[in-house]
Amino acid sequence: MNTLTTIYKSLSEMRRVWWGLVIFLWMVFIVNSWVLFTFADVGAFGRYDFIAYAKGAQALVDGISPYSPQFDQRHLYLYPPLLAQLLAPFIGILGEPSTASLWYWLNVGCIVGIILLMRRYTAPQHHIWLWVFPVIFFPITNTLYLGQVTIILAFLFMLTWHDYHQEKHIRAGMWLALACWIKVFPVFIVLYFILRRDWRVVRGVVIGGVALGIFQILVSGIDMMIEAFQVMLTLFAYGQEGGSFQNSSILGFASRLFTEHEKIEPLVVNHTLFQITRYGVMIFTIVMTYGISLWHGRDMGRGFDLGYGATLIMALLVGSTLWVTGMPPYFLVFWLVFRYSGWRDAGILMVSVIGLTLYLSIVVRLGDIRLPWWSLYAVGFYASYLLWALAIGKIARR
Repeated sequence: MNTLTTIYKSLSEMRRVWWGLVIFLWMVFIVNSWVLFTFADVGAFGRYDFIAYAKGAQALVDGISPYSPQFDQRHLYLYPPLLAQLLAPFIGILGEPSTASLWYWLNVGCIVGIILLMRRYTAPQHHIWLWVFPVIFFPITNTLYLGQVTIILAFLFMLTWHDYHQEKHIRAGMWLALACWIKVFPVFIVLYFILRRDWRVVRGVVIGGVALGIFQILVSGIDMMIEAFQVMLTLFAYGQEGGSFQNSSILGFASRLFTEHEKIEPLVVNHTLFQITRYGVMIFTIVMTYGISLWHGRDMGRGFDLGYGATLIMALLVGSTLWVTGMPPYFLVFWLVFRYSGWRDAGILMVSVIGLTLYLSIVVRLGDIRLPWWSLYAVGFYASYLLWALAIGKIARR
């Protein structure tokens, strides 16, 4: 009996030590991110993405279009008007620095909110890993530094998943509608619910989407809405110049194969092969995602969860601008896949996590070195596609 008591006390002390380390890591994480976000050189990409949102909001305050090419060539506003409209009152009253502080803490709150929701569906012995993951997963720390909106989107995707499982389907759809009006790629998740015939979720999307659409038109007018969609269609078709070596989307992968770039040695420069590869891989990924998810995963539990995760990562892959700052929603995908994984699958997940965590840091340190298309510059795509393939494979093996 004394031996069992001693072992229990030792385990309890070890648990306190590990949790103490996690708390310390979070303190470092928050302080370091705050310093970088607040005081880093803006010319060196300090809170770069947030400044684009702030510039868009300032344009609305000044009565001009945030999509005007002459407004700000460096910090382009490439989203529906909603985000700029929501930020405009804060920018107009508080100014950019104070609004930036609120934005930072909103993002931290969203990370914590995601973890607290995940805890409800996770075995207690795994709770510690939920708190460790955001601290060590570079896409989340990098996104906090740049101020991208994708952490907030990840929280909306988590709320959608949670409310769906709580059978609050209309509210789940309304969260998804909000995500669609912040960035367009969540439309693929709406299509997932349509193909599943989850009409209550779709009803929530319609209610929320129409209400938010009317709000944007009332605030900024129909002309700005038309201008926004023209900008976003151009972005989807052509992407952003100069960043294909860091772009982890299917577009970036095809670009590395068949287009010229100062940091990449392509397989061959050929525009036709580029288009065939881009749209071929895109169509294959979409068909496989929806086909296997709907054929093998129509249940409300395991099949839905894996299908939801696969659709989320597919939606990111088929877009044109999957940078590291677009990857915070991977937190949800990793968690969903891990819930139904064995030790072998956990090893594959670890490979994907390590690849996504390390590759950009390595690429940045390469400087102007020119590497083949298949090398380090492509690791983000390979790790993303590996995660997608694991989710699809687990659905198909049912």
